[in-house]
Amino acid sequence: MSVLQSSAAELDLKERALHARIVSLGSLLVAYSGGTDSAFLAWVAHQVLGDTMLALLADSPSLPRRELKLAIKFAERWSIPLAIFHTDEMSRPEYTRNDGARCFHCKNELFTVMERERTLRNFRR
Repeated sequence: MSVLQSSAAELDLKERALHARIVSLGSLLVAYSGGTDSAFLAWVAHQVLGDTMLALLADSPSLPRRELKLAIKFAERWSIPLAIFHTDEMSRPEYTRNDGARCFHCKNELFTVMERERTLRNFRR
């Protein structure tokens, strides 16, 4: 087996494992930014789960408008179910201090809002 064939076989195994994991969840909310990682996960989740997945895009003043538009365009292009919600990390002093923990506070805001959305929309994950 050539290196190329071996790499392709490994990728195939990883893809099947990802599909199996997503199927096992039954439904899924994806924290979607439009970046490579979240776009790929949203795309795969939609391929596997159809309308029992939802990409959630957090919109805030810290998200450049161009990135928001590109994220929406990608979701529309692939018919990925998308909901846009607003986060309010700018009202948190611990975020606006802009210190080394800034990303933590941004993600904390994001996942707090996502948990609320998960409950409201009756998603398991």
